[in-house]
Amino acid sequence: MNKGLLVILAFVLLFAVSVSAQVVQVDSVSVDPSPVAPGQTFTVYAFVTNSSTVNADNVTATLQLGKDATDTSFPFSIEPTDSLVRNLGAVPAKSTVQVKYQVRVDPAALDGSFGARLFTNVDGEPSGVLDFSIIVKASAPVLSVVSASPTQVNAGGTSTLVVTVK
Repeated sequence: MNKGLLVILAFVLLFAVSVSAQVVQVDSVSVDPSPVAPGQTFTVYAFVTNSSTVNADNVTATLQLGKDATDTSFPFSIEPTDSLVRNLGAVPAKSTVQVKYQVRVDPAALDGSFGARLFTNVDGEPSGVLDFSIIVKASAPVLSVVSASPTQVNAGGTSTLVVTVK
């Protein structure tokens, strides 16, 4: 009887170790297009991997664009049809799932590199995190010379140059 109880206890412990060994992590994040421009909507792609040998249940992925995971901060906002928190459900063992977010850059955003974070939870417990940057860059202004006068200056002479640009 003691042997049978010992075998059952060993199986319970083995199962508990395999369940707690679930590793769901964020492998990579990409921003498309990059850099992004003020007023533009862009896509954040994340690849979440369950590297354990057992299925991970109740997996969530959360995009953090602000100081915490409950909001976004200037210059970003999540599209109204999207959500910062995604319920991925069960992620099978040894598999990767893709998560996609639609984000908008405020038209008044200045150029710069802005920190963001994507993290995962399994059954409400933290599992993986990846910090990344979103680069905002306004398109470069295009200047062209409309007119210039005088068009010619003699060598050694002085002149006032008037240039009109557009």
